Amino acid sequence: GEATVKFSLPAAGGKAARAYDLVMLPIQAVVLLQFDSLAFGSSLSFGQLAERTGVKEVEILKRVLHSLSCPNPKIKVPLLCKQPNTSKHIGEADCFFVNVAFNNQIKKVLHHSMHTCY
Repeated sequence: GEATVKFSLPAAGGKAARAYDLVMLPIQAVVLLQFDSLAFGSSLSFGQLAERTGVKEVEILKRVLHSLSCPNPKIKVPLLCKQPNTSKHIGEADCFFVNVAFNNQIKKVLHHSMHTCY
C-alpha cells in the first residue's frame, strides 16, 4: 500500500512557501507525521520517534529514517535532516528535524524508496 501526505513548508531562507503531495509507504508517513505537531525547527530523537510511532524494531526504524533523511537518485534533497550529520548511517543517538531546504519541481513526489544501506 501507499499513503499520501500533504507536506507544507513555510517561506524561509528566501524561498516561498511550498506544498507537496508525498506518496510514500505507510510506515514512512507515520514517521513523517510525528513532526506535524511540533514547532517548526524542533527535532525528535531516534528514541522519541520509536516511542511515538510504536516501531519496536530498531533496524526497521533505521531504514525508514534513512529513506527520509538521506538523498537518493529521485529525491536530491531529503525531507528530514539528522544530527549529527557526520555520516549517512542512522544511529540511536541521532536527532531529526524537517528540512526547510526541501524543494522539488514536481508537486506530487513519489517517495517509496527504503534504502538498505544504513
